[in-house]
Formats: sequence, structure tokens, C-alpha cells
Amino acid sequence: MPPIDEITLDSPRGPTQARVVPVVASLLAGHRRHIEIVSSLVVIQFFTLIVGFITQIKIANTLGKEVFGQLAFGLALGACGQVIIRFGLDRTLVRDLIHDSEHTANIVRASLVLRYSITAMVVLALLLWKMLHSASDMGWGLFFIVIGNSILSLDLQPVYDAWQKIRRHAVYYLIQRGIYFGVVWSTIFLFPGELTIYWLGLATLGTVLMYLFLQHRWAMRQLPPVPAGKMLFLEVFDLARRNLWVWLAALSGLFLVQFNQLLLKHYMGYAELGGYAAAWQIVMLGMLFLEQIARVGRPATARHTRPGVPSPVRKCFLVKYSIVMLVAVLPIVLIMTCFPGLIYKYVYKPEYATGPNILPVFGIYLLVVSLGMVASQYVLAIRKEFVFLISVIVGGILSVGLCAWLIPTLGKAGAAWALLLSHGMTILIYSAAVVHDVGK
Repeated sequence: MPPIDEITLDSPRGPTQARVVPVVASLLAGHRRHIEIVSSLVVIQFFTLIVGFITQIKIANTLGKEVFGQLAFGLALGACGQVIIRFGLDRTLVRDLIHDSEHTANIVRASLVLRYSITAMVVLALLLWKMLHSASDMGWGLFFIVIGNSILSLDLQPVYDAWQKIRRHAVYYLIQRGIYFGVVWSTIFLFPGELTIYWLGLATLGTVLMYLFLQHRWAMRQLPPVPAGKMLFLEVFDLARRNLWVWLAALSGLFLVQFNQLLLKHYMGYAELGGYAAAWQIVMLGMLFLEQIARVGRPATARHTRPGVPSPVRKCFLVKYSIVMLVAVLPIVLIMTCFPGLIYKYVYKPEYATGPNILPVFGIYLLVVSLGMVASQYVLAIRKEFVFLISVIVGGILSVGLCAWLIPTLGKAGAAWALLLSHGMTILIYSAAVVHDVGK
């Protein structure tokens, strides 16, 4: 049989195959680096996803519905802390580093000064609240969980993504999660009945600090020194000014994802929140898949939105990106919507199966979010921060109204529907801005 490059249009193998094979080979060669990055991320994430999912299920079944609800409450507060500290940089830092690569050192250091300053204020505020409300629900274990998850916002993932060092960052993440899983399972097997919120808090805080140290040590060595002084202060101020709309949008976004959990705890208690959080673990499984694809897609989106990139190229990129996101999450969505009863039967303890089944609602939510991730990256890449802010504010207001209306009567089902409808409205609004921009 002759080699591929010797096959002519008259080959018995057919003209179509003669044309398709070289084209496919050329496409694979052109995207070889992206394929390698995604493959390594898939391997690492497959381990962390599977082990992490099993670990969270074990924690839920070990702690019970009530105590697992307390853990979920701490994670929700930690997510709020992350949004406050990040100042929207998780959405814009990759764009800034790619569009203004000559000032990488200044941008990275300004972002760290801004985030560390906010972190100090957040930790101080939590400490004061803890001291002044010693009889509150927040023990030291829950406090450590909130702090540990809040300071995750100090990570340098956008920097590693912009530098195409995604695999190195993924290894640091693997180390952190591996040690955390080891602590949890060692406690379960060696000290049965001793797994508590306190130990989970210590494990969270300790491993997050190590994770941040590994990231910062390597990244800082790659940057030239930047003198501290008035110029650095001005750069921090300018970065904060440019990110203000995105940060306000992120704060408003808390009303979309976290507010319903806090309100669910307020109206229905920790046990109902624990049931909601158990179903939410399945959503997180799908979200982690999407986030890894989005890490590769974010720098690509920034490159496709640079001045001079024609509209047809942008359209083609968005279509391909959206299809990849949908295909990645579709298997989990089908299981959640078609076999929700089996998940509760074989995964969780019987106490979690009480009440309405909200997994089908979450399945639809995952599909909507997969497309929303693509649209949000594009909107921010073309610097439509104000449109993004307005869309999130509208969704946040809708979320508050739906939560206050649905949760007191429907419990966790009301929280799930409020999330789907309000976040869906937000995605619909800024997706309209994407369609308008690409159509020009």
C-alpha cells in the first residue's frame, strides 16, 4: 500500500479519503500542544474528580445530613470570601496578561498586592465576628474551612494559564488534593468516628497554604524585580479601577449561586441544606470537567478577540468551543435527569433520599452553565464588563425574589429552581451581547 502522500485522486481508496486524511493529520498537528495540555489535565482531573467525588460522598455519609449541612454552610461562606478577595481578576487577568504581555511583572505584582490587602481585611473581619459572637454556630473548625476556601483566591492560575504552564499548575493542585484526601481517609480508617468539622477545617487550611506556597515560589522566580513605591501603588489602583465592574458583577453573582444556600439554611435549617449539598456534589463533578476545558478555552478566547480577528473566525471558534463544552458535560446530565433515583439509592445514605428529587433540575442547570461559560469569557474578553454587570444584577435580583418566594414552601427544590431560573436569565442577557458582537 502506498504512503498517504502518494495516494492520488484516482486511488481506489476514493477521492474523499485521499483529501480527508491529510486534512485531519494537519489539524491534529496544528493543535498538538492544546491536545497535550488537555490530555494531561484530563489524567490529573480524572484522579482528583473520582477520588474527590468518592471522598465527598464518604464525608457526607459519615457526618450525616445535619453536620454535612454545616460543612456546606462553611463552603458557601468560603465561596463568598473568594469572590470578595479575587476582585474579578479570575475573569480578566488572563486577558490582561495576553493583551499587554510587555507589562506582565507589573500586572502580576499589582494583582497580588490588591488581593493580599483584601485578604487581610476579610480575615480580620471574620476574626472580629468570631470573637464578638462566641456563642454563634461558627466553631473554629468551620472558621478554618471558611478561611481556607477564601484564601484560595490568592492562587496564580490565570498567570500559569497565560504562560501556557497549565500542567505545572495542575500538578500543584494534584499535590494539594492528594494530601487532603490522604488526611480524610486516614482519619476515617485509623480513627473511626473521629472525622469532624474541626479536622476537616485544619486539613483544608493546611493544604491550601502549601498549595499557594508552591505556586507563588515558582511564579515569582520567573518575574523580574519590580520596585515598590508610588508606581506600584498607582498600578494597583489602576488595576482595581479597571476591574471594578467585573468585581461588582461577581459580588452580584453571589446572589445567583450562594445566596440560595444561605437562605435555605436560614429558613429550613442545616438538615435541608445538607440534602441540597449532597445533590450539589453531582453538579460539582460536572463543573470541574467544564472548568478544565474553560482553562484552555480562556486564553484561546482572548486570542480570538484581539483587534483584527474577523467575525467568521470568531463565529467558528465559538461554535466549536460550545460543542466541546456540551459534549463534555452531556453524560453527567443524562445520568442526573434519567436516573436520579439510582444515584440516591446507591450513593448516599437513606436520609438523603427524603424530600423532592432535585437532580433533574441540576442536570438542566449544568447544560445552561456549559454554554454560559463560553459566553461569559467572550463578553469579558471584548471588554463588555458593564453588560456583564447588568446581566448579573438582573439575575441576582431575580434570585432574591425567587428564593424568598420558593424556599419557605418548597425547601431545597425551591432553592434549585431559583438557581436555574435566575442564572439562566443572566446567561441569556450576556449571550445576547455575544450574538450582537459577532454579528457586526
